[in-house]
Amino acid sequence: MRALLSIASALALALTCHAADERLAAGQEGKLEIPGCGFPCVISVPSDYVSGTRLPLILFMHGSGGSPTTWPFKDATGGKGSFIVGLSYGALADAGAGGIKTDPASSVAMAAFIDQVREQVDRTYGIDQKRVMLTGLSMGGWGVNFYGFQKAALGRYRGYAIIAAGARSEADLTIAKGLPVLVLNGEQDPNLPTAKAGMPLLEKAGAIAKQVIIPGQGHVPANPTMNVPLKSWLDDMDAADARGKALAAIAWRSGAFTGAPGKDSDTNAALGAFISQQAFMKDAPAGAPVLIFCRSRQEGKGGQPTAQGKDSAAVDESVFSFPAAGMTPAASRAFTCYDVDVSAIDAKQNALVNQTTAPVVILLAKDRQVAAVIKGKAKITDAALEAEMVKLVDADAAIAIAARITATAPVLKDMQAMQKKIRAKSDALVKLRDTPAKGAAAQSAKDKRVEQEEQAMKQLDEEYEALRGRLAE
Repeated sequence: MRALLSIASALALALTCHAADERLAAGQEGKLEIPGCGFPCVISVPSDYVSGTRLPLILFMHGSGGSPTTWPFKDATGGKGSFIVGLSYGALADAGAGGIKTDPASSVAMAAFIDQVREQVDRTYGIDQKRVMLTGLSMGGWGVNFYGFQKAALGRYRGYAIIAAGARSEADLTIAKGLPVLVLNGEQDPNLPTAKAGMPLLEKAGAIAKQVIIPGQGHVPANPTMNVPLKSWLDDMDAADARGKALAAIAWRSGAFTGAPGKDSDTNAALGAFISQQAFMKDAPAGAPVLIFCRSRQEGKGGQPTAQGKDSAAVDESVFSFPAAGMTPAASRAFTCYDVDVSAIDAKQNALVNQTTAPVVILLAKDRQVAAVIKGKAKITDAALEAEMVKLVDADAAIAIAARITATAPVLKDMQAMQKKIRAKSDALVKLRDTPAKGAAAQSAKDKRVEQEEQAMKQLDEEYEALRGRLAE
């Protein structure tokens, strides 16, 4: 299966010649042509998209007789926060006109096709591969079962939404273990009995399953009635992801290196000349020093990050994020900060900054001369980097930095304590969900307890968000 996906990826890469030219602007929607496929998808670019950032991706499979569409998720999200792709059934000869095919060969082919779609969106725009959701309505909802709940999809999705359909016993529902699965039906949907029967199967498989039944609605609920449950499902995932993540503490700008540095016996001089030629530097405000974080997001075997990718992520969390860091974030207010992904740069192309040297932090003085180059996770620490940054600012800025470090220290301490509470509550909730209930009464009691614990978790989230707000002051 992995070999098949690799072939599909290679084919897509070889045939995609004009991906950059076909990029839509923020807020636009249009066709998404898939190399080698005569059935295009449709993509909606969120209105808040900024080139160089990585946003979530919602993949949606339409129902029988329909065509690729970003409905209903474009309405539910307000066109913000996520890329939305209306999938075609491009791996099927008739594009699903005769209904979806669930035989093993067709299911494998569709899984490979969906991977090809997401990889093309990633190459063209950049997506957060850890936050890709597979969703579908009616025929597409059944498709979620057969194309999303199979071994080839293990670890590929952050969550699933099944609308006007339900979970099927034929699918490998264990693929959804620990993941949120929304089952959404109208009260008069003829598929509702099957959807209800699938809920215990999802829970037994370990999925975080929730069914919403919309009163008075039929097979395809009216769009306004779906907005709230769909948005709630997405918001809950965002909140859960935020609990396990550090909070970005730097006002990053996006940059990209092009070309190669010239040869010079003075390495810093060669690096400085190279950086001064980069397009993104033209937007750097005059009179402010510059920080450039050269990171890697490169993935190795099995989709796992390379050593450089792991070290880059570790530096991001310990030096550039709250609550682990406080000194560098304070100093960064006097700097223009660029986040540059060097994953695709090899040493032959650029010997000074490339995938193998990441992570690297480059500091430029106000005159744009290279003032410091700090390489490697061990040397890039919060205290060490702040000490180098303070050398490049004037006395008043240095005093302001010291004052902010002092002011934020107790808030960061409170955030660290709150993180421990949230982790403990999250672990307890996972254990509660995994505990089987014997009988209807026990299941009802368990559902009530889960609901209470979820409300307690939301309260902790709100308290954590309030602490975050204090850091923005």
